[in-house]
Amino acid sequence: MDSQIKKFFDDGYIDPIQILDSYECEKILEDQYIPRKKYTWSKSIHEKSQQVINLANNKKIIEILKI
Repeated sequence: MDSQIKKFFDDGYIDPIQILDSYECEKILEDQYIPRKKYTWSKSIHEKSQQVINLANNKKIIEILKI
């Protein structure tokens, strides 16, 4: 992680970080078909999709954001 921090300060960005595998990506894409009538607002997939909620709480992402 220290090398990523140095890269960020030197270059202003870090390389992509793999968070999900292809199976997990497919599960998230399946949730795009949640019926619109269940949405309470235009971006409701963020509150209706358990897959998206799990992604938002992913420990890898949270640890990176803490830095």
